[in-house]
Amino acid sequence: TCEDKHRNSNLESLFLNYQLFGVKGFNEEQNTEYIGKLYDIIDQYKSNTSTSKSFGILLARMDRRNLIPKVSQHDDNHLRIEFTPKELSDEHKKESEEALNQYQELLKYSSLRMWADFLIGARNQTKSAKQEEYDNNPLLALSETKELVNELKTRQNEIDILDSYIPAFSCSKLLLEHKDKLSKEDKKYCKEIVLATVSQLFTDNYNYQISDGVEASIHAIPALINEYPEETEDYVSKMILILLDETPIGQYKRVCDYVIESVHKSRLWELNSNVAQAILFGYVKIKPIYKQIVTEKRKGINWKRISNKSILEEFEKRSIDLALENSSFDINDITLLDIHDLEIVLQLIPSNTKSQLHLEIYAKSLSILAPKLLKDRRSYKEIYGDDSHIFSLRLHIFRKFAHFILNREEKDIDIFLKPFVDSLTATQETALFIAELVNAEDHISKNKQFWYIWNYLYPKIQELCITPHGYYLEEIIINYFLACAWWREGIEDWHSLKEGNLSLYANASKDIGNIPAVLYSVVKVLNSIGTNFKDEGIDWIHAIVSNNKLLHHDDLESNTLYYLEKFLRKFVFINRQKIKEEIRLKNKIIPILDFMIERGSMHGYLLRESIL
Repeated sequence: TCEDKHRNSNLESLFLNYQLFGVKGFNEEQNTEYIGKLYDIIDQYKSNTSTSKSFGILLARMDRRNLIPKVSQHDDNHLRIEFTPKELSDEHKKESEEALNQYQELLKYSSLRMWADFLIGARNQTKSAKQEEYDNNPLLALSETKELVNELKTRQNEIDILDSYIPAFSCSKLLLEHKDKLSKEDKKYCKEIVLATVSQLFTDNYNYQISDGVEASIHAIPALINEYPEETEDYVSKMILILLDETPIGQYKRVCDYVIESVHKSRLWELNSNVAQAILFGYVKIKPIYKQIVTEKRKGINWKRISNKSILEEFEKRSIDLALENSSFDINDITLLDIHDLEIVLQLIPSNTKSQLHLEIYAKSLSILAPKLLKDRRSYKEIYGDDSHIFSLRLHIFRKFAHFILNREEKDIDIFLKPFVDSLTATQETALFIAELVNAEDHISKNKQFWYIWNYLYPKIQELCITPHGYYLEEIIINYFLACAWWREGIEDWHSLKEGNLSLYANASKDIGNIPAVLYSVVKVLNSIGTNFKDEGIDWIHAIVSNNKLLHHDDLESNTLYYLEKFLRKFVFINRQKIKEEIRLKNKIIPILDFMIERGSMHGYLLRESIL
């Protein structure tokens, strides 16, 4: 309802429209009478001293008798008509001017704010002329940023709080996208703004917020590393310390995610792999120590907030060395991390990595992660204790692993996939794992790897179907056979489902056709991404219904008959004559229609009669 046309109207515009255009459906006499009543209402309020003083500007703007029209060209096909009041008291003129000045002051830096926001605000944004001006002349943006910083010092309580976040965004964007146009002094100025913003994370009075400039500033750190290589160790230390902060910003992100995204979006692994490696190794090295410090300081204060300053002081006491030349790594240190820590480690590693050390980290981590992540959520807490954030953690790791495994060579897939396959059971976690593999393939299209993985999974799917009593088995089968609920309406093919992959459905129809979800998956696929495989689809459905005549209607997945009817109606309509002439095809269609009729399908009966 928020999109309804009347939502764009207000009292002022309605009054003015009726005076200018009348009421649709009224004749001239009725409109004249109606407009006269509107004038009476306006005059009544104007005559009242109290309302005239409080709403005088509004009454002047909505009274056609008091307006002067000004016509200008809006574009080639439209004119713009603007109205200005003829008469306005001195008091109201002053009030109007003050309000306009306040409004302009409030929006003074709005264009700069929109231009500078290269994170959330950049999505689907149409650039204004002012923003394009900043793109063409980034020094103008820097000049206005400096002006704003000076105003914030003198008018801190009068400026909208959002304006105080602009300098961090603006300076970060200038360093990331327009560094070559900045002078040495300009770069230094931007660096100071960025580092001052980042340093807030290490104070005890920082209040976490979305779009407060911290995320943008962290994204600018790789640019500072490139510009000031002599300060690299300091920047690396900051990135490692921020990785320790897993504070969630609502449902948006965690603070540590800022660093992970900064590393990948800056292509740090490609452009400066030593620095990226130092961040990874430094985190693995320092996280167990950090947890030990937190545990010690937690004693006696229960769940009160631990001072960041005290933690940093403890690090200094322990003389922890994060120097680049000392960033050694012991693969066994991975065992000192819990699943929350390992998730961050895996997120830091690029999905397309070829590094042997990274692959060893993955292999070591997955043997720890897979059994825990695929454990039924209802028994997870009982077995492992802490289940905080386990759902989102599981989702993040499944999503990361899906992209990682699809970027492997076929010969390397088994070693990384096996820990998960060995732990698959008929749980919601297994269904989610399979769904993320499909999602990743939909995005990055690694056909050979995907079908290698799918063939590797098939024996396990068969095994789960031997005792088909798991509550989530249906969801697992539907996801595995690509009958996913998220396919868009009207989709008819999928880049990764080709003729050479159809043996999946042929085998399933024979091997596990007794599972109702298999029939549902087949007919759903034939009505979506498998629309081009109608002839093969008849063979699959015939194999299922002819070998599983005792499939009860109650056992069928919701909408199975609907998809069967939809598919058969179209198939019979196109191939009616062919069905009548080819006895072999007819002998496949009739049992399918009989199966549908036995389960109460009227369409099945009518279709059978049409081909007999």
